Amino acid sequence: MNADMNIEINDDVARIIVRGRKAALLGVVTQINEEIHKLAQESRDTLDAEVVYNSVKWLAKSKSGKPGTAFGVLSNLKLERAHLKKEKQIKFKDERDREWTVNLSQRTGSKKTEAGAKKDYTIERSEVNRDLPAEWDPMGEGVTFKLVVLDPASKEFKNVQKRFNLTAANAVTKVERIQSRYLYLQYAIHKERMAKTYKASDPLERTLYHGTDANSIKPICEAGFNRNYCGKNGVMYGLGAYFARDASYSLGYVKGQNIVFEALVLTGSYTLGNQSMRHPPPKTANPMDTFDTTVDNQSNPTIFVTFHDTQTYPCYLIHFQ
Repeated sequence: MNADMNIEINDDVARIIVRGRKAALLGVVTQINEEIHKLAQESRDTLDAEVVYNSVKWLAKSKSGKPGTAFGVLSNLKLERAHLKKEKQIKFKDERDREWTVNLSQRTGSKKTEAGAKKDYTIERSEVNRDLPAEWDPMGEGVTFKLVVLDPASKEFKNVQKRFNLTAANAVTKVERIQSRYLYLQYAIHKERMAKTYKASDPLERTLYHGTDANSIKPICEAGFNRNYCGKNGVMYGLGAYFARDASYSLGYVKGQNIVFEALVLTGSYTLGNQSMRHPPPKTANPMDTFDTTVDNQSNPTIFVTFHDTQTYPCYLIHFQ
């Protein structure tokens, strides 16, 4: 450390003060910011991992026939993310630094023991039972995803249509309810976690819209609004998934098919975003105490950006003309 530089860490208010010559400060401040970004990302991954762990568990079952052993929370997240991306194989180190190779297609896996030997396992995925929305159609045993066409005469269809037509004059020709057991469970758990500590006057949850190209519709229905899709329509308010208050705005991003998503979004507390944000900024001096979303306008937001994959749920596909 440079003798002309002084770093003061105040734990009471989670503040770091760096003093010294400008030329020397630039490199140190950059390193500190990178470390804070790294810690913030680890914090988000930990939250995502806990949410996923409470909705689905991956297990390794030995050839001996004994009950399967659940993977650790972070390993479980790695496996589930690979599963959603439809990857055929994944290699990773578990919480005890053991190397795993898992064939997701065949549901087999192997790990290297401390002695360097390889041990084979059968890999299983088990979803946690939890109440689903009362209006959903029966899913059937083993069914985790289903699209249900709503009756145009039903109250549910008319409510979706009414919300859409508040800002969009287009005629609604069909509404499909998206029933994804896995995505809904993750969203419900995330909502419960946020609700325990959320005290702001703004709504915790909002109904918003998302327009996209035809090729992205099926992946979103099956895997949710993955942040990997961000950037297709710009990143002006942050590197996340974008949602609009007004259906009419989202229609401008529809390409290939006249279909727009209606989604539930945990908007929570928000702040003005910018294109360099990889995650919401801190609300206080504590870098871990961040806003939930970023927006286009602090006083009257019409665009919300999310940074957690489990923070949103795609409810309906609205077909229009």
